[in-house]
Amino acid sequence: MPPADHVKQVLEAAKAYLQDAKYYRETERFEVSLASVAYCEGLLDALRMLETVKFEWPKRNEK
Repeated sequence: MPPADHVKQVLEAAKAYLQDAKYYRETERFEVSLASVAYCEGLLDALRMLETVKFEWPKRNEK
């Protein structure tokens, strides 16, 4: 398992990418916004796969 400070650095990077995604969405640079949120999701998924964090993505209600 990676040291806690490394996990914290990755979480901080994910937060920064999420903030970037919000900014670029507001400025209507949708392609950059999508890329930023995808990087954020990738970092979170990597931490989950390494079993350093535990979470589940919300599921859509199926009708």
